[in-house]
Amino acid sequence: MQTIFLTGFMGAGKTTIGQYLAEHLQWPVYDTDQLIEQQTGQQIKEIFSLYGEERFRELETETLLKKNNQPCIVTTGGGIILKPINRELMKSTGTVIFLRADFDIIWERLLQDDNRPLVKNKSKEEVEILYNSRLPLYMESATHIVDTSNKSIDEIVQQIAHRLRLN
Repeated sequence: MQTIFLTGFMGAGKTTIGQYLAEHLQWPVYDTDQLIEQQTGQQIKEIFSLYGEERFRELETETLLKKNNQPCIVTTGGGIILKPINRELMKSTGTVIFLRADFDIIWERLLQDDNRPLVKNKSKEEVEILYNSRLPLYMESATHIVDTSNKSIDEIVQQIAHRLRLN
């Protein structure tokens, strides 16, 4: 089995689901944002502030290129799908699971998290426009789509494992 990439908009549950799925499968889990922070010695919000979103997207690509071929779970940043090379790298080296959630649920989750540089000081309508603009890219790159709305973590993990025949 190749790498399982978890994609989705911020607040869809990628990090949490990735941790539980890794525990369920007994596989390592890597978070692209954490890897970038370790590599640069800076927090994501600092990278955005100092160098801008484009530099951050380049760092995401560099992180994907460094990934080894062992079976693992990779949780990604919500915008990793913006660059065609990132979508292609994930599709060609693993299985891409798009964790989809209703926007209203995502918005409620984001209101509780002040560590999101792309939504800081943005209205619900502005964030929903961003969500809708990314939706086709998530769909295009997905091997499987799993709805996380109103489901428990265990239900989501079981659904992913079942779809990938990893129970």
